Amino acid sequence: FCSLLDETFCKPRGNSGWRLSRDRMPTRVFVHIHAGRSLPVMDRATGLTDAYVKPQLKGVAFDPQQTSIQRKTLNPVWDQHCKCDVTDDCLLQDEPLQLRVFDYDVLSADDVIGT
Repeated sequence: FCSLLDETFCKPRGNSGWRLSRDRMPTRVFVHIHAGRSLPVMDRATGLTDAYVKPQLKGVAFDPQQTSIQRKTLNPVWDQHCKCDVTDDCLLQDEPLQLRVFDYDVLSADDVIGT
């Protein structure tokens, strides 16, 4: 595996071969959150929803942490970018990126619409 990589990322480990070095720069992940379609009604009074999205990857903080709130629509358009730095490449292979959609509520906790 490591023999295929550039030597700047791999270092020799005695007679047993190569190992992946952990002193690399973080990997930057960009997520473009474009739009949602046909979201369920979360506000019975208006028949609409106030939706926003939170990208989540275990142990990683995104900037920004969530999209803007698109008020009173079942077809929100965010067209926003979020980014994060991942220091452990294994996270990108082993952990799923989740895009959690929420309904914003003023007087109570926000409701999860879906993942």
